[in-house]
Amino acid sequence: MKQHEGGHAIEQLSYINLMQGEKGLKAAEQERQDDIDYLNELVDQAPTDIGPRKVSEYIHEHRVMPPGTPLPGIVDIYRTPYLIEIIDNMSPSSPVQEQYIMKSVQSALTWGAECVIAAWADLWPTKVLYLTATDKALKKWTKRLEALLTSCGLRKKITADIADKKTRTTGDKQLSKTFQGGGALEMGSLQSPSDLASDSIQVAIADEIDRAPEQLKTGEGNFLQVLRGRLEAFLWKAKLMAFSTPTTWDASLIWKQFKLGDQREYFVPCPHCGHMFFMKFKMLQPEFDNKGFLDHVWLKCPSDTCGGKILNSDKTYMLSQESGAEWRPMAIPSAKHIRSYHISKMMVPVGLATWTNIYQEYLNAKKTPDGMRAFTNLQLGMPYKETGISPDHKKVMEQHGAYHSREISEGVLFLTCCLDVQQGSKKDPNKPPRLEMEVLGHGQEFRTWSIEYKVFTGRIWRIDKNTGEMEEITGGAAEAEKTDKDKYEIQYDLGIDNPYKGAYSEFHDWALKNFAYTRSDGLKFVPRIVFIDSGDPITMQAVYAFCRRPEWKNTFPIKGRGAIKRKAKGETGDEADDNSMIKYRPHRDAITREIEFYNISTWHYKAHLFNNLTVKRVPFDPQNPHFCDFPQDYSETYFKQLTANEKRTDGSFHDIPGQACEALDIRVYGLCAADVWLASRMIYYRKHMLAGQVRRPVHKRRSQFEIEQMIDFKYTLRMLEKETARLEVK
Repeated sequence: MKQHEGGHAIEQLSYINLMQGEKGLKAAEQERQDDIDYLNELVDQAPTDIGPRKVSEYIHEHRVMPPGTPLPGIVDIYRTPYLIEIIDNMSPSSPVQEQYIMKSVQSALTWGAECVIAAWADLWPTKVLYLTATDKALKKWTKRLEALLTSCGLRKKITADIADKKTRTTGDKQLSKTFQGGGALEMGSLQSPSDLASDSIQVAIADEIDRAPEQLKTGEGNFLQVLRGRLEAFLWKAKLMAFSTPTTWDASLIWKQFKLGDQREYFVPCPHCGHMFFMKFKMLQPEFDNKGFLDHVWLKCPSDTCGGKILNSDKTYMLSQESGAEWRPMAIPSAKHIRSYHISKMMVPVGLATWTNIYQEYLNAKKTPDGMRAFTNLQLGMPYKETGISPDHKKVMEQHGAYHSREISEGVLFLTCCLDVQQGSKKDPNKPPRLEMEVLGHGQEFRTWSIEYKVFTGRIWRIDKNTGEMEEITGGAAEAEKTDKDKYEIQYDLGIDNPYKGAYSEFHDWALKNFAYTRSDGLKFVPRIVFIDSGDPITMQAVYAFCRRPEWKNTFPIKGRGAIKRKAKGETGDEADDNSMIKYRPHRDAITREIEFYNISTWHYKAHLFNNLTVKRVPFDPQNPHFCDFPQDYSETYFKQLTANEKRTDGSFHDIPGQACEALDIRVYGLCAADVWLASRMIYYRKHMLAGQVRRPVHKRRSQFEIEQMIDFKYTLRMLEKETARLEVK
């Protein structure tokens, strides 16, 4: 009985455990099913696409322009289709690393740069640097940034990049923003070098780079080079975008960078024939009313088989991607990852600009002296190439006198000697490192005579191995190569690096024998002052060392400057030209007060020279004031170099591409050297007269002021005339 009851109890317990196991399995199965349903629900809620991969895709969905802007409301990126490729180049998936955009006004490039900033902050958080040209422009842009952050919903993503939540530090500062995910936006000005000196960045954007100083005041060089240095750590993932309205053809930085890229133009189809072309201003055809006022402007299709009349309203279709419009490279870039673009105002969408308005700007520009510069820069987005004025070298050459080199003509009162230092060309053996020299004679009323022009390259010696005798090879390296190497040893003494060797040694030895010039009556003239160009940092120290040689007294380094502004105190301006400018300025040692070098206003002396070169020769001597005379044995090359600059309307001078200008530079130095020496001679005469006053009766003595008024440059020249009066020949 007890055994039966025990067995029944065991069976009953097994049944209970079985029932509980089945309930557990059902519960586990239900829980599993609940998890599956939850996951399926999450999958259903997930987006069906992968989201925007390009800047244009992001901004088309997110940005809203505020009231008061040209196109308020939700952004339609296709209103400015030419910007799509440019801003998409700044996407992580694009292989483009650098791009430079040369643009007109109202081309929406700043707006495009803002789109790039928003996309990176939201989609691909990283360190971004935005630079404006000036501090004033930066302050203005920060206000636009606030509207950008609000319209794209980025303000909620701004966060302090710190671990301590109790601190008051915020990621929302005026010139820096910190975003969730490690993103950061730094803002700065190209006028402030400190804004460029910071940590590594992945994306850099520079706005209106032509309005910024190209070289940093800290001596680090070009600001674009500094920017590239900050991007180096990100290698191929780095992005640099720079854009600007250009300035002049020879000074515009964006123009230089544009030429380094593939120089893309936006090709559009003719709505009549489908011919693809990029719009040029010369294609515009104006029509005027019966009173002569501009009525409207249309564009003529450049196709020879079409020539159709294209209206401004046709631009909407022509610019669209549906029409087949596209950017096309016009050149081979300097590197495959660099692109460059040109945007003219003719491409600006309908509603923002018309061809009629652009042509009216052209008509207005022709009425003002500097109007075409502004029109070319602002409307066409092109650098302005000013056509300067330059003397005709052939007419100047025809003015030469009847004398020969080294002859001293009547009227010469004193001489100057000036040298230009040239590094030469490693590729061109005809342009070795050298010193080029001109000895210049000066007379009354700014008359000048070129006395001698000579080039020093150094020397090559042929040394007899048996006797040790040295002989100079005058035929240069070509003749040295033909020398019998078994009989002679060749010794080279070339270059401009050592003030005791090479070209300097040749010049020094030549001067010991030939620095005195004799007039026909036997009076000897020696250059009173020597100027040597030291503007090149590479050759500067050698020039300084040569000028300090004890045998070369009254020899000074000089540096050419375009224009030198008068200091606020203690310096008188040149009233004849501009009271705010001076002709030259001595730079003195802070302790000894000795003159170390002279800065020369080259624009002043070039203007002086170009005016003088227009003075024509008369059949008899003395020649007219300011006349420039030359020996009859000078070559045409000299006169080409003497006139190898263009004078612009603003008074500046610019090199003519492909033409050497050593003779011009040396003549400028010579004119300044004459002014410097005459000033020192005038001071000498004043001191001499002032010292002699002690021997005069008190009532006849002159004051220092009276002496300074009496002894001026004209007095100094009259005294030099007496000192150099022709000797009586017995």
